[in-house]
Amino acid sequence: MDVVESVVAEVGVPLAAVREEIATGRALAARGKDIEARFEQRIEGSPTFVLDGGRQKLYGNLSTPVLSANVRALLGS
Repeated sequence: MDVVESVVAEVGVPLAAVREEIATGRALAARGKDIEARFEQRIEGSPTFVLDGGRQKLYGNLSTPVLSANVRALLGS
């Protein structure tokens, strides 16, 4: 829990709220939903960017120009 508390303090989130999420099981339930979404969306790596309503997925060590080009193409610019 020391690592969690350190990160929480660093980002400025109230520690009591984080402890409550963990104690009530809501944090674990949210993690479970994330895992389900990973399988449903066939996420293959991290980070993953899901674009165009799920029709396009980009993942891994991508450069800013690659991401930018994909977003611009979707926006028609």
